[in-house]
Amino acid sequence: MVIDLIKEGKIADAIELLQKNAVGDVEKYTKEFNNDRTIRATQVGKRSDKVTAKEVIKVAKIPIPFQRKIVKSAASFLFAKPVKLIGKEVNDNNSIITDLWDDLRMDSLLLNFCKTVKSETSAAIVFFPVKKEGEIETKIKARILDNTSGKLYPEFDAFGDMISFGWEYETTENDKKVKYLYLYTAETNYIFRNEKEWLLASENGETKNELQKIPIVYLSQEHPEWWEVQDLIDRFENTFARFCDTNDYFANPKYKIKGSVGTYPDKDTTAIKVDIVETENGNVVSGDVDIISWDRAPEALKLEFETSEKLIYGLSDTANFSTESMKGIGNVANYAMELMFYGSILKAKWDEGDYQVVISRIINIMKASVKVFGYNGKKIDLEENDFNVQFQSVLPKNLKEIMEILSEATGGKATMSQATAVANNPLVEDNEEELETIQEEETNAKKVELGSTVI
Repeated sequence: MVIDLIKEGKIADAIELLQKNAVGDVEKYTKEFNNDRTIRATQVGKRSDKVTAKEVIKVAKIPIPFQRKIVKSAASFLFAKPVKLIGKEVNDNNSIITDLWDDLRMDSLLLNFCKTVKSETSAAIVFFPVKKEGEIETKIKARILDNTSGKLYPEFDAFGDMISFGWEYETTENDKKVKYLYLYTAETNYIFRNEKEWLLASENGETKNELQKIPIVYLSQEHPEWWEVQDLIDRFENTFARFCDTNDYFANPKYKIKGSVGTYPDKDTTAIKVDIVETENGNVVSGDVDIISWDRAPEALKLEFETSEKLIYGLSDTANFSTESMKGIGNVANYAMELMFYGSILKAKWDEGDYQVVISRIINIMKASVKVFGYNGKKIDLEENDFNVQFQSVLPKNLKEIMEILSEATGGKATMSQATAVANNPLVEDNEEELETIQEEETNAKKVELGSTVI
């Protein structure tokens, strides 16, 4: 293990062993997600320009960001609508975790974390204590570690449990490139510095891990989210690029002229004057002009584009929310809406298991931080506070349909209190004040009715 080598003083050997745990091809996936199309020989960025005797003709190399759409759609179906943390037992201390969750902005952090995993195939969230000068309380913070700003080195035992985690990045100090590597274990945290060789950093090089837990939440997947359809994407982009080249070639009219050109068209007129000429043999050549154009509509290309696009979205279970695809959808029933996006919903359900583990790990680190560092001035043991995680659907709901079903199920009885209705009214700014006004108006209305009664 890495930690055993460090304890023996073999720092270079330990880091070399740790670096072997890096996930492969991450750099390529990150470039592809950012529209780099020079990675595979089949990609549009590898197209060669046309070289003629006179010039070099640039060919179209337009990337179409299917990868970004696939990743964003998959991440959104999981976390675009925040998850709900529901305490397994009613406990006043449950709010400590939910409040800390909000303070750390975990909802947006999870969405970005999911997007990073699905595009780069690995990512981590690191939790760390921060104590500002002059403040008594130590606060816990969290940030995402991705592969664009450093390298991730997780180490697991034979049972898949993390036993250490390394984070390596490069910076510039006094015009020199310097590497740092943070190593986290359950007992000790290390900082190594490399200007010429790996050594313990002079400041905080070795510190006790007060949490007694590795403050890292890590997740990886074997392939990026678009892996199954990457060949289709390459084909689509190359076909589209060739189509653009063809359009460039035929966009401006080309003329086939028989005879002698008298005048050429200019910006004010499109007329061409062609004179009748007589050849040396005495033959008379009548003037004539033909426009060379693409007579056949590219129906085969249109069919290929449409088929490829459907396959890319369908095989990757990606929802297509384009304006054209949603045109005329109208007011769709809830069950019909779910059926339309059933592939994306199932895909999110398959991923929920991995992210349940991620969220449980986050909550456990939060519990440890509250016990060790405290929250709002209180150190509390929350070991018994367990939560269920409820993922929310990102699809819009037909509220009218839901209310009608509930009303029918209860025989027309009320299914919502006035207070709840007011709280969910987007036009109301102060719920309590609005309820008091409503009650006052109802009381005044009853007084008017009583005052007008004839006995």
